[in-house]
Amino acid sequence: MAALRVGFLGDVFSVYEKSGIYHYAEAILSGLVQKGSNILLFVPSTVDAIKLENVETKVADYFGVSRVKSKAILPNLRYCPRNLKLSVDLNREVDVVYSPQCRVTDLPYFLNLKIPMLTTLHDVHGLVVQNPLAYRIRFILRYTSPMLLSKKRRFYLAVPTDCVKKQVTQYLHIPAEKIRTVPAPVSVPSSISRMSKEEAKELVKTFCATDYALFIGRQKAVPTILSVSKLLKEKYGSAMTVIIAGLGIDKLETQKLINELGLGASVLVIGEMSEYFKWVLLKGARVFVFPSTAGFGIPPVEAMSVGTPVVATNTGPLPEVIAEGGLLVEYSAEKLAESVYQVYTDSQLSKRLEYAGKSRAEFFQLKKIAAILLQYLGDLAQIN
Repeated sequence: MAALRVGFLGDVFSVYEKSGIYHYAEAILSGLVQKGSNILLFVPSTVDAIKLENVETKVADYFGVSRVKSKAILPNLRYCPRNLKLSVDLNREVDVVYSPQCRVTDLPYFLNLKIPMLTTLHDVHGLVVQNPLAYRIRFILRYTSPMLLSKKRRFYLAVPTDCVKKQVTQYLHIPAEKIRTVPAPVSVPSSISRMSKEEAKELVKTFCATDYALFIGRQKAVPTILSVSKLLKEKYGSAMTVIIAGLGIDKLETQKLINELGLGASVLVIGEMSEYFKWVLLKGARVFVFPSTAGFGIPPVEAMSVGTPVVATNTGPLPEVIAEGGLLVEYSAEKLAESVYQVYTDSQLSKRLEYAGKSRAEFFQLKKIAAILLQYLGDLAQIN
């Protein structure tokens, strides 16, 4: 049987920044590398030529897949720049195109494709929630491509949850039969898997404290997290530190709020951090707290995968994602603080959530999701 020829349309070096679409791209590329015989037509967004051997090495290094030592692992990997011939080359040389995201600038290529294509959409939060005009415009531009492309017979979409699928059909009017629910995968670095919780705590202790609750997420959840910290300190008398981290955290604004609430050293703001330190923080935390109304919820899945108990809100896609793997409560600082303190003080509950979280996280293993996505691409390639 002939190998599946996949055209990968995306820039793995600068676009994803560990966002939701990064995890889908990681699964596709990891699966292709592992299979070896599949053709991967790699198309960076830049027009500058990149030497083939550099592309192989960078793909492997960036996504943490098997190191590419020779061309035998990816014998058919080719670089093809974006130009007027791109659609022609894709139609002639590959069976199916995968694009981690649909940007407006890529529409000319997508619209001229005669072969099936798959793209991924992580959430439609910008349309579901009322936002400032500039913010909404940015999100509307993000959704323009999938809305237009959904009119094409061979266009398909992968989303992380059934909740997002319903939102996509409602707000973008993309037919449900063109959408498949595929959970975003999570891959724990081998160095973290080998590390014990005690070792992780010792590493974090040199930076802050041993006992801490952790939040990794967006700035909009920070006021709720700070209210949780205030309740832990004043209502429950807890000395546990609350650590706030994440690429989108505004450290100056958050520190201002901390000072206004008089929380002092009970809250530590890290903001952006290295990927390795993120996993160390996750592994060493006593509890991971995650209030959210939208998005897949990758941070709590990462926390579950390293055995850290998760307390999250029962809103948006989170009940579907976390299920029995964590403690789901209503979206209020009072309920979150109560649950965090309960997990912190109840060793039996903490241990139960640790095992339940690990069990649930197995559903999101990279190899499993990669196999699902590659099978889906193979099925799409057979469509006439």
